[in-house]
Amino acid sequence: MTAVQSPPPRYWQASDGNWYPPQVPVAAPAPVLPKVEIFAVVSLVLSLSSVLLMGVTFLPGIIFGHIALSRIKKSNGWKTGRGLAIAGCVLGYAWLAVFVVILALLVLSPAFRHGFNQGYTSSQQ
Repeated sequence: MTAVQSPPPRYWQASDGNWYPPQVPVAAPAPVLPKVEIFAVVSLVLSLSSVLLMGVTFLPGIIFGHIALSRIKKSNGWKTGRGLAIAGCVLGYAWLAVFVVILALLVLSPAFRHGFNQGYTSSQQ
């Protein structure tokens, strides 16, 4: 008579009568999170830095904002930062409006017109 051996711990018996080792659970891969579009961050930083740099960087801020919006749209959800890009564009356009108003005030001011009409002849006499 043969003795029936007990299976090792945690083994399981299949329908074919054989004992099999425990299956190791396979870990699910880590989810891939969408990344922030770097041009959106650059757009916001450039538009905000126009305050300190007297409006020099608002135009690149607008350009980078529109490039970022285009890249985010084409990424099918793999890139985020749409709000940053919109904020960069809005701030850039606000600085553009300030620049246009200041330029219009300078051009339309009487002092500017007076100096422009007189030219440099009065100082050369």
